[in-house]
Amino acid sequence: MSDLLRKIGELAEPAAMAEGCELFDVEIMGGVGGKVVRVYIDKEGGVTVNDCAKVSRQLSLGLDTADLVSGSYKLEVSSPGLTRQLKKPAHFKWALGRQVQLTFRDESGKIRDSCGEIISTGEHSISILTEQSSEPKEIELNSITKANLKLDF
Repeated sequence: MSDLLRKIGELAEPAAMAEGCELFDVEIMGGVGGKVVRVYIDKEGGVTVNDCAKVSRQLSLGLDTADLVSGSYKLEVSSPGLTRQLKKPAHFKWALGRQVQLTFRDESGKIRDSCGEIISTGEHSISILTEQSSEPKEIELNSITKANLKLDF
């Protein structure tokens, strides 16, 4: 995580907590023409538009005061969504027992896709159980290039 993302997260976390939410993730998109600072918040039972608006107001004041983002930017505060992207070890721990869609590099360096239930998490790896195998598959977190929750209908 870049220093700028960490600093924004340090401002966003208390703003989210003040509204009964938790900070899920922070990202910055865009460039010279203008940046978008995206802050994802979550809470038990889901995030409302009102939660996002309140966190946005608090965070906007903090960002303006701290003057962290150079140039013009747009602040967006939202829920990470039902098929949220999993990036951090804490995200995978939260998703324990849920279905995920993963893209990762296997031991030989080949890109693989897999879908399954996270059955255990560790500091550096997760284990998933897929429909294709009765044995859990252990995947190193640093080999995962993309991970999202998968909705079952």
